Amino acid sequence: MATERNDYKVMSVFHITDLFKETHLKEYPKGQMLYYEGDSIELLHCIETGYVKVYNISHGGSERIIFIYGPGDVFPLMSYLRGDTSLHWFYSTMTSVSLRSIRPKLLMDRMRNDILVGEALANYAISISDEFIQRIEMLSVNDSKRKIVALLAFLVKKAGAGRPHCEIGVPITQQDMADMSGLTRESTSRQLVNLRSVGLLIGPSNKLVVDLVKLEIAIERLGIVI
Repeated sequence: MATERNDYKVMSVFHITDLFKETHLKEYPKGQMLYYEGDSIELLHCIETGYVKVYNISHGGSERIIFIYGPGDVFPLMSYLRGDTSLHWFYSTMTSVSLRSIRPKLLMDRMRNDILVGEALANYAISISDEFIQRIEMLSVNDSKRKIVALLAFLVKKAGAGRPHCEIGVPITQQDMADMSGLTRESTSRQLVNLRSVGLLIGPSNKLVVDLVKLEIAIERLGIVI
């Protein structure tokens, strides 16, 4: 009987991305606008490959990246679950992207009829909410080094590849990092230079390659919660 229960647990594993498996895969080029601020939510998208940025436009007319979605993420799910009638941000591709899409009604119908779908949705929503909260908390601290280290940890998690040296696989400029950290470009540049001097960042300056061992040490020393 114990074996039967274990088999059932294995068979009952469900992830929110499973809802998208039988849908058509659509390709988008880098720089493709997917949603404009104010658009209604007609589809939910699951990223198979590539990265999508969520951003707003500052009063000066520049983009300010708020969040990054990567493979396995579903958007704009959180806005839909909040009951938003229109989107508050812009969504566009940072790289070439492949997506699978469903109507929101399919998700809600499946959730009402299958407890595993409801559990998967809750788990995913909690995970993404935690990432948003961590990003917001880092914006509130005054320590510029903590902000940049926390941002690097976020980028490693969302778009990093390789160990022990992890390359960030999305195009991020120093101005993007400054905006995402709530810092000036000068402060951001200074912190990046310091991190290169201690070997936390390695390789050419036009790439973000992170030494994961040194990143983990910095996270622990600075008391950053990831």
